[in-house]
Amino acid sequence: MADGWISKAERLPGPADADNQQCVVVWHELNGAMIIGWRQVEDNRFMSHWMPCPPAPEDYPEHYRKMWEKRGSERGEARQRAG
Repeated sequence: MADGWISKAERLPGPADADNQQCVVVWHELNGAMIIGWRQVEDNRFMSHWMPCPPAPEDYPEHYRKMWEKRGSERGEARQRAG
């Protein structure tokens, strides 16, 4: 879609679509935009569309950005070891 939203009928999100917390943005028919884990999208009948989470703002402090990226990579490594 031109606005960034992807219909569940078109494609469901997967791990490559998620941020480092394993989340995506969804459109919930009753609650509007929400951030949830990508695995929850398929089974919720009130979620019609989704999109990847946007990146951190460009003016986000560099030390926080590095901490956020490190946290995500550590979680990814732990998932690979467990999987």
